[in-house]
Amino acid sequence: MTTLQEFRCEVCGLVTTSPTHWFVIRWGDSDLTVYRWNSETASSAGARHYCGEAHAEVYISRWFDSVRHWALIPVTAQFVDGHIHSEYSCIPKKSPVFGVQAIILRKRSSDSQR
Repeated sequence: MTTLQEFRCEVCGLVTTSPTHWFVIRWGDSDLTVYRWNSETASSAGARHYCGEAHAEVYISRWFDSVRHWALIPVTAQFVDGHIHSEYSCIPKKSPVFGVQAIILRKRSSDSQR
């Protein structure tokens, strides 16, 4: 006998057994990862389920609000299949590394004004 697994959208509460076009988000204190739907990731501990891009964005926005004391620093950027894929690292704004990044960014912007 096959058992159907139900998934509930974290934002609107929609329940489905066939989550086509859904997203899975896993997060921690300093990272957040968005996955296209796959059953293995969706069934993993700490996975959150979203019925579409708009509701995934709602959660991402809430997560950013919860980590306002963190800063996203670009680590890499690649052009793949016509899209830019970027990786970011979250670091505390009070970190000495954040201060160095801020100084470098200010210097670059002041250099361009000359």
